[in-house]
Amino acid sequence: MWASIGYGLTTGFVMSVSLGVVFFMLIQAGLIGGIRKGLPIALGVISGDLIFVALAVKFSGYLKGFLETFYDYWFLLGGVVFCVLGLGYLLKKYREQHDESESKIAQMSASQLWLRAFLINIANPANLTWWIGLFSLPPAIYFTAVNQWIFGISAVASIFITEVAIAWGSGKVKSLLNEQFMKRLNTGMGVLFMGIGVYMIVSVLV
Repeated sequence: MWASIGYGLTTGFVMSVSLGVVFFMLIQAGLIGGIRKGLPIALGVISGDLIFVALAVKFSGYLKGFLETFYDYWFLLGGVVFCVLGLGYLLKKYREQHDESESKIAQMSASQLWLRAFLINIANPANLTWWIGLFSLPPAIYFTAVNQWIFGISAVASIFITEVAIAWGSGKVKSLLNEQFMKRLNTGMGVLFMGIGVYMIVSVLV
């Protein structure tokens, strides 16, 4: 159980800082209204994530037999995907102008912010692929059904806590959220994802 919780908390944190549009939306909301504006966004995101967790728990079991037969190939593919994601972060350019303007967020009600975040999350097919992938790879693939739920709920809880912290903290460190900071964040995420990808590839080939 503790392994499921630990893996879930770590996974949730990594996912929280790699949310793309929602990540910047949280920062902008935090700059405007702190937790008051960030909380409905975080709730919207995890509402969609809970749906993805339920689907992942349901369908990852069907993949278990396939994955046990072709484990090395699947693990190798997962490593390549992480490397591609990492490369994307390393090459990403920070833009001062984002899809959501601060003025628009300031005018949105809590229910509108929740709905906006929920739709952004649920409409992205990559999110479902990501969740099913997490449940279909070690160590989650070897968890019991109960521990898979514990892992999923722990990850969602970690996402929620991290997102609320981002919204709260962005208002406290407003001067630090500049282009240089975002470049460093993208570089850190890129190195992390590349490191995971290389480890997965090497563990298969060596």
